[in-house]
Amino acid sequence: MLQQLFFWRTCLLHCLAGVKSCEQVQQIFQRVALQARDLGNLAPSLLLFVRAHLGSWLAGQEADFKVGKCSADELLRRVRVAEAVLASARGGSTGLRASVPESEDDV
Repeated sequence: MLQQLFFWRTCLLHCLAGVKSCEQVQQIFQRVALQARDLGNLAPSLLLFVRAHLGSWLAGQEADFKVGKCSADELLRRVRVAEAVLASARGGSTGLRASVPESEDDV
């Protein structure tokens, strides 16, 4: 189980670090959100994983943690965008806007 957790966390971190901006993260996860009904449990499962195993883990990392050139703060901002978009797909509320945050203070 821990190996799977590590694998999926690493995959998502590299996917989030591999895009150029929060706007692209929003676009990618909106594709999932728009197809949520056809994709079955993918969107709610992805939201649960992001909330339980990615965002909280990333928030606990050292300030100098990076994936490629993407800092921990930027990765966390991108995780929050993904979380907000996925939550909006199921009508859930995270207390976050589904829009892209303008600054770190907006996260």
